[in-house]
Amino acid sequence: MLRQPLPSAATDYSRAQRLEIQAAVAAVNTEWSRMGPNFDLGWARIGDTVEGILLRAQTRLVRGAASYVPDVLEDTAQVALIAPEAAIDTTQLVGLTGAGYPVGYAAAFAPIKAKQAIAGGASILEALSTAGDWLEEAVGTILSDTGRSTEALGMYTRDVPGYVRMLSPPSCSRCVILAGAYYRMAEPFDRHPECDCRHIPAAEALAGDLTIDPRAYFDSLDEAGQVKFAGSIANRQAILDGANINQLVNAYRRSSGLYAAQSPLSRRYGLKFTTAGSTDRSWTAQQQVGLGLRTAQRGSSVRPRLMPESIYANAVDRDDALQMLRSNGWIVDLDARAAGRAALDAQVRKRRAASAEARRQRRREELRRAAGLAPAPLPDMDVLRETVRRSRERRRTR
Repeated sequence: MLRQPLPSAATDYSRAQRLEIQAAVAAVNTEWSRMGPNFDLGWARIGDTVEGILLRAQTRLVRGAASYVPDVLEDTAQVALIAPEAAIDTTQLVGLTGAGYPVGYAAAFAPIKAKQAIAGGASILEALSTAGDWLEEAVGTILSDTGRSTEALGMYTRDVPGYVRMLSPPSCSRCVILAGAYYRMAEPFDRHPECDCRHIPAAEALAGDLTIDPRAYFDSLDEAGQVKFAGSIANRQAILDGANINQLVNAYRRSSGLYAAQSPLSRRYGLKFTTAGSTDRSWTAQQQVGLGLRTAQRGSSVRPRLMPESIYANAVDRDDALQMLRSNGWIVDLDARAAGRAALDAQVRKRRAASAEARRQRRREELRRAAGLAPAPLPDMDVLRETVRRSRERRRTR
C-alpha cells in the first residue's frame, strides 16, 4: 500500500495513536458482549466500565499528542516554533467528546440505539449488533477527536501558521484526496465518523512535500481494497478506465447527494445521477461545451450527470462506456475543457458588452429627456428583422 511521505515523528505518532484507539475499541466491544437481552440492566452493568475505558484511553492519547507537536516541528526543521507561547492544560479534554459532551453521556446512547432497532422490528441479537457497531464507531471518533483537539491546542499556543492533513492508512477515498492539503489554523478539521486522519503542523512551503497521488494510492491496493476505496465495483472500473478520482469522490459527498431518477425509464434501469460538479461554472460544464454537448451559456440550469454505475449498466460496449464517462465529466479531456472554457468566457464577454451598451442607451435617453429633446426614433422593425435574418444565414453558411 502506497503511503504518504511523512516525517518519522508523525509516522511513529500515528502508529501509536492507532494502536491505542484499537485497544480501547476492542475493550469496549468485549464489555458490550456482556449486555444481555435487558438493555437497561446490561448498560447499568457495563456503563461505568465503558466510560472508564474511554477516560484511560483519552489520558494516554492526550499525553502522546501533547509531545507530538514539538517532536514533529523539530523533525521538519521548524525549530523556531517549538517553544510554546503559553502553557495549556490538555487534561481538560479528558472526559469530553469533540462536540463537548461528557463521554459517558455519549456512550449511553448505545442502549437507546438498541431499543430503536427493536422498535424497528429487529431481533434482540440484531439490535445488539446494530448498537454495537454504532458504539464502536462512536468510540473511535471520540478518541480520534481527543487526539486532534490536543494537537490543535499545541499548534495554537505556538506560532504555527497552518497544518497539513495526515493519513493513517488504510484510508478512505474522501481522506486520500485531501491528504497533504494545507489549511490555515482557523480552518476546521473536516472528518467523517471513524476518521483517524491527523494534523501535521506546517508552514505552507512544507505542504507540497506531504501530498499523495490518489491514483497511485488506488493502484497500490489489491482488488478488494480498490472496490472498498471506490465504493463499488462499477466505480472501481470507472477509475481503471480513466475516471477522475476527485470528481468521483466529490459526487458522493453528503452535501451533494445522490438522487434516483423518477422517470419510468429510470426506475426500470435503476439510473443514478448527481448534481455535484454540474453547474455552468464547473469543469464538467466546460468539458461538455468543448465536446459540443452543451451550449456556451452562463446561468443555464444545473444538468445532472450519470453516475458510473448507471453508465456501465446501460453502455452498449466499452467504447460507449468510455464516451459516456467522458461526456459526463468522469474522464477528463483537457483540450475539450479548455475549448469550453474559452467559449463560455466569450459568451460572458458578449453578455457584458450587451449589458454595457444597454446601460449606455438608457443613459443617452435620460440625457435627451433632461435636455427636452424628443426620444430617439425607434428602428424600423422590418429592417431589423431583415438584418437578423441575414445574420443567421451567414452563420449557417460558415
